[in-house]
Amino acid sequence: PGAKSRPSCSARDAPRLGPGEGGSTAPFEDAMQYTSSPFLPVQQTPRRRFARALSLAGLLFAAACNDGANAVVPNGDGDPDPGSTVEEGRAIFTMGTLGLERLVSDGLGLDSGLARAEFTPRNALEVGLQIDVARVPANVLNGLQDDLGIGVTLQEGETPTLDSPGVFEALVGAGAVVGLLGIDVDGVEGLDLMGSDQLGISCALCHSSVDGSEFDGSEMDAPFRGSFGNKVDGLAPAELRLGALFAYADRSRLLYPYLPQSHQAVGGFPIARTEGFVPENATEEQVDAILSDAAAFPAGLWDATPDGVGNPTVLPPLFDIRPVGPFGRAGEFAEFVDALNAHVSLGLDPTFLLTDSGRVFMDGVALSAGTEIVNEYDAIVASSGVLTPEGGFPYLEADTAIEVGSSRSPVGLRIDDESLLALAAFLGSLNEPSRPAGDALARERGMGTYELGCAECHGSLESPGGSELVSLLDLIVSYAPTTLLARGFPYSDLLDDRLSTYDDRLVFYDELFSSVQVPAQARVFAAPFLTGLHLRNDLLHDGSVEGLDSLLDPARGVGAPHPFYVESAARADLIEFLTTE
Repeated sequence: PGAKSRPSCSARDAPRLGPGEGGSTAPFEDAMQYTSSPFLPVQQTPRRRFARALSLAGLLFAAACNDGANAVVPNGDGDPDPGSTVEEGRAIFTMGTLGLERLVSDGLGLDSGLARAEFTPRNALEVGLQIDVARVPANVLNGLQDDLGIGVTLQEGETPTLDSPGVFEALVGAGAVVGLLGIDVDGVEGLDLMGSDQLGISCALCHSSVDGSEFDGSEMDAPFRGSFGNKVDGLAPAELRLGALFAYADRSRLLYPYLPQSHQAVGGFPIARTEGFVPENATEEQVDAILSDAAAFPAGLWDATPDGVGNPTVLPPLFDIRPVGPFGRAGEFAEFVDALNAHVSLGLDPTFLLTDSGRVFMDGVALSAGTEIVNEYDAIVASSGVLTPEGGFPYLEADTAIEVGSSRSPVGLRIDDESLLALAAFLGSLNEPSRPAGDALARERGMGTYELGCAECHGSLESPGGSELVSLLDLIVSYAPTTLLARGFPYSDLLDDRLSTYDDRLVFYDELFSSVQVPAQARVFAAPFLTGLHLRNDLLHDGSVEGLDSLLDPARGVGAPHPFYVESAARADLIEFLTTE
């Protein structure tokens, strides 16, 4: 089916955020006082450009904040000035969409798909969505507390609030489902996902969580994964299954570039975590099956690279971001805002591929494989019934008059600098949540082990510098790739080790742009700063190792990714140092 009917006024022209009238930049903690139906009312919106919103629904690069011209980066406690750059960034991170409500609603049809499925708070918890207790309407709060307090069985029929589609819409309308935003289009009180109202997503969907103080789904058996409690920005939701959520969309095929495929140009076989892939003529049911497959799209991971490779990576925490570069997965960016823009423009709206600049980018980076992907996607969109938005694709609101292939815009799109600087300032204000108290002597011994064996790549925890670039040849000593396509200067060839999935993230996008690389240069990863390890269990960029003890255990073998090991006693001390204070 095509997109559902919309009012004649363009959603692109309607402002998005709603803390107050006349361009107020008051903190969003106070935003809901302006309306009795507290989902985002389009008539109550700051006029400033930053309020046009930004949605980071895929991975942010493990990077740091560069202060830039006007960025204000405080010491981590937030900036009390409601007109500050940090508060502008908080608004973008928490409530911003940057036009992607049109992708989510007019394109994917996630809003109507959820309504058609009679999606409930129970379903929200099953796919790992997080519920912010501070945003839950009072008349709903008691019901949820009662339902979630009856025990681990949570039998359907015994939980009237938990099993109500109307309650789910009320939660989204109140801004209580972290990262999902109701957009009031029809002006009628109450969010109607099957009607003309829209559903948007913000950065918080993938980079904020809750503390589980009311209900901790991570401690329960499946199918419950989501949690209910106080929101923590920067804490990635490890239990979120984005694939399973998007499988509810009416037109999930529009995510085709981010799904595992098979292309003759690179051997005619899928490059993915599983044997499953999506053919170009796939039905919605086939696409939904891949998205719902926990092996193809595990909890806490998402694929934000439109390369036809099944390479979901861990949603990273955003704490204690490095003060200096290089930035980006491969350290190809000197400025943090450039790395941030590259991720947003590449990984959040696949319809950029249907632009002239998108085709130029894919032709240069992926050659004939890129041409296959773009042509197949063009046919999928054309057959979906989705109308080309006014002004053309992409849905993402960005400057399209940018040269393809530069650090400012690898794909020819650029978010406005004011928004990027504000978002960078807010991310730079986020500090790691407190660690549990640890054994002082063990921590001291562990610090010695860290400085001796880890600091060279991951930096001193006391004074972190820029990311160290580590060769894939050092991260997988058994790395033996085959050449899929010869690209030539300035890119390296398309390489893939068929016996490993660890390198799949780098098959096409080893660097998003390159001005100095030569074809023989080894692929590299920028080593992340080790923060928030007490809050996560899936380690390495592909989430392939569970827990620090396993990661550092020599029993994994010399051929395993990241083969840097510590003997048992010293390992316990190192883990104590990394996860306690």
